[in-house]
Amino acid sequence: MGSVYRRGRVLWLKYRDYDGQWVAESTELGLGEEKQAQRLLENIENRIASGSELHDGEVGPVSVRRYAAHFIKERRALGIASADDDERRLRLHILPVLGKMDMVAVRPRHVRQLVRDLRKRVRAGRTVINIYASLRNMYNNALVDEIVEVSPCCLKRRDLPPNRDRDPAWRETAVFTVDEVVTLISDKRIPLSHRVRYAILGLAGPRVGEAVARRWRDYDPEVKPLGKLAIISKYSSHRKREEPATKSGVVRYVPVHLTLARVLREWKLHGWAEQMGRHPTADDLILPGDVDGHLPNYQVRVDFLHDLKKLGMRRRRVHDLRRSFVSIGRAHGLRKDVMEWMTHGAHGDIIDMYTTMPWEVLCEELVKLRVELRTGTVVQLPVAVAAGTTSPTKADDHASRDSAQLQPALVQSWYSRSASKSTSTKIGGSARESNSPKPFLTAYVGFEDRGRHQPATRFRGSDSTGAHRLPRSRRRPPAPGRRGLTANGSGCYTGRSVFESDGE
Repeated sequence: MGSVYRRGRVLWLKYRDYDGQWVAESTELGLGEEKQAQRLLENIENRIASGSELHDGEVGPVSVRRYAAHFIKERRALGIASADDDERRLRLHILPVLGKMDMVAVRPRHVRQLVRDLRKRVRAGRTVINIYASLRNMYNNALVDEIVEVSPCCLKRRDLPPNRDRDPAWRETAVFTVDEVVTLISDKRIPLSHRVRYAILGLAGPRVGEAVARRWRDYDPEVKPLGKLAIISKYSSHRKREEPATKSGVVRYVPVHLTLARVLREWKLHGWAEQMGRHPTADDLILPGDVDGHLPNYQVRVDFLHDLKKLGMRRRRVHDLRRSFVSIGRAHGLRKDVMEWMTHGAHGDIIDMYTTMPWEVLCEELVKLRVELRTGTVVQLPVAVAAGTTSPTKADDHASRDSAQLQPALVQSWYSRSASKSTSTKIGGSARESNSPKPFLTAYVGFEDRGRHQPATRFRGSDSTGAHRLPRSRRRPPAPGRRGLTANGSGCYTGRSVFESDGE
């Protein structure tokens, strides 16, 4: 127990330090200010006692590095989902600058300079704000532990960068279209196990850690009108263990889309047994891996980027499948509150906490999501030859080479109009009969390119003269990155074709 005593006209403090040694220190307070000196002594003793309660085997003042280790350990013990993110931000950005300083020695000017340096090195304003938030949370915790008396994290709004991405236009492109989702879950160029992952992520909307932690007992296909998938836990790749709660701590029950049900049925009956060499049990993981039985997040990302490259798609995050589930669902008419219930669970005001959404309502909304597996037989389409030639033209050679990169549409039907049929053309608002024995024909040839039916370049030609150019006023620009076919002498095209006669 320390004491306050007088030395001349100044009040002094006497107390035991971290190592138990007596220390005498001037308060720089005069006579008559004994109450302020007593409060100062109590704060010092509380700080010393709090430092000894860290139980880290160290003595002396509590440094930022020492308390950060205690802070992260405590958050992980409490099961806080952002503990790993806080540890990474402290280790990479805060401890190299403030780690050796005492907790009580850090002032607001130090924090402000740290943020200014981060704004120069880190381009994303959102990242800088997250780093500052981790430091602020640590000091708020130190206030409760009585390590410090005030927090230095009191910056003004103008000291922080705008809360936006490094590339403001990036988030608009961080989404998959319906056709891309269909390709990811249907294209047999990628393994079935990968397609099952993408089907769960894109049609149920869980986070990656939540998806890889699902077991067969979490899926009940007998529930009507749609099966039920329980999201009750997550797998942490950093700690290599399954956490008993999701990121938000909310248990969610998600209806299983009919397309996802088909994928899971095929996976359970055939694919899972072929991969593992036995039939699955209720306690087995739906998506088995090699690390402690779980599939690590980084492996999901590596496989995902490899599959995107194989399918000719641009790079995106695995998390964008969850984002696409929300975006496509909203575009197909799903209610916002139901989407929030399926992806984040019940939270908000007291009315939300008292609400239990009927299962039939969730299912009625999910069936609005129009995503189906692509089926059919892929056929190879021959290269068309221009009229009056006996061998493919140079353009046809390019089309032949590009045909390997296109997925040809199923052959449906074709027809041609009689070459002797006269046409009616409007000129100056009045119609006159055209006596041309061989009218020009316009063809639209489409290919199913990665699941999307795209119109090819528009061509115009006749039996006698071959391909001709349209008048400038009637030209249609070709679809970017697409090659078309020239008309042949008979006017017959293979594939999905539509023929029109000018003037009709």
